[in-house]
Amino acid sequence: MPITRIKSEGLDESHYFAEACIVWCFDARTSGDLDDFLTSRGFERADVVKVAGGAKAFAFDPSSARSEEEIESGLAARGFLLSQVKTSIRLHESKAVVLMLHVDCGGYGYSKAFPDAEAELAHHEKELESAKKFLADKLPNGITIETVMVIK
Repeated sequence: MPITRIKSEGLDESHYFAEACIVWCFDARTSGDLDDFLTSRGFERADVVKVAGGAKAFAFDPSSARSEEEIESGLAARGFLLSQVKTSIRLHESKAVVLMLHVDCGGYGYSKAFPDAEAELAHHEKELESAKKFLADKLPNGITIETVMVIK
């Protein structure tokens, strides 16, 4: 199969600066929410890292893992995501990082994994705080970290 070539109107020789690096879940149901968020915040240029579970990897706690395989997988996911955020800061001088989680996320077993909607929200809020704390210790001073919860 031949390579498909796409002519870009956006690529040029100028240096690219990103206003933020956004860690978003790759669940296509939230793509419109991402577009709305970018518009509402006035972000014209943002590096968007879409991964399963969004910021979940940053909240990973190895002490709660049930197996060595789960520890290895969690640490690998966290390391990959951290490298993406640091690359955005290094290459595109992002000054902010936005961490996102959403309800009914498959990475958490969907909404059915929680006793009710309130418990799910409380869990995800705690996860976002853990993710933010982890990331704050790994990034240079002056980087703002925001959290976003996409709800029904």
